[in-house]
Amino acid sequence: SQTAKMKDPEAQARLPEYQLELADTLQSVQQYQAAGLIYADLWNAKSLAGRNEELLQRYADAAGPAGNLPLSASLVAEFRKTSPDSTLMPVVALRDAENTFASTKAAPTPELWKATIEKYKVVVDKYPEFERANVARFGLGLCFIQMNDLESAVKAFEGI
Repeated sequence: SQTAKMKDPEAQARLPEYQLELADTLQSVQQYQAAGLIYADLWNAKSLAGRNEELLQRYADAAGPAGNLPLSASLVAEFRKTSPDSTLMPVVALRDAENTFASTKAAPTPELWKATIEKYKVVVDKYPEFERANVARFGLGLCFIQMNDLESAVKAFEGI
């Protein structure tokens, strides 16, 4: 990096963009933990001015599948607080539902399944045109199966 700075004075300014691309690539090949570390570094350094909303969403989206559900949940809450009208809200709402699904599977109770259903319904009802709405419909159907509500499960799956 030091050599690059000497040859290209703008290299240091571009480094966060390259790191973001690397993290995105890692996430696309399901290397969530490695992607999450890079997103965390970028988030903590505040080195991508004007892209905090996007970075926070990606960080939350990596933390959940990496197994850090409490961190992902806190990032989702922070996103909801700081960017309630964001165009990225459907992605964040789905991440919230998927996090709740994962934690409910670990310690299932009818109340937790109902809470998970409500979170998936937010995605399906509020963002029906969202490109990943069918993922939410599938999750919704799985939740209904866990609640032994097969009629609702069939309806959810038929929506796919």
